[in-house]
Amino acid sequence: MSRNEMIVLLIKHSLAQALTEANGAWVRQIFEQGFVGFGNMKTEQLEREMHLRGLMELHDYEDEYEETDDVELMIMLSGMVADQSFRVM
Repeated sequence: MSRNEMIVLLIKHSLAQALTEANGAWVRQIFEQGFVGFGNMKTEQLEREMHLRGLMELHDYEDEYEETDDVELMIMLSGMVADQSFRVM
């Protein structure tokens, strides 16, 4: 799947999620804290985001995937700026 196809699919999925979410917590968080934008993510980050949303199975980057990557992704999605070397101990 191309990078652009991943971005389009993630946007469609995100909009569908936002429209069906009962209390709007996710949308409220975006308006309050910001969003990095799928177009600004590295391809590996897009793949992880697709995996976290169940849109893509974990594949060849599985060996490189670390639990702390989820934390970094959540920080990016919240719009907070973090050092590239940020790791949760």
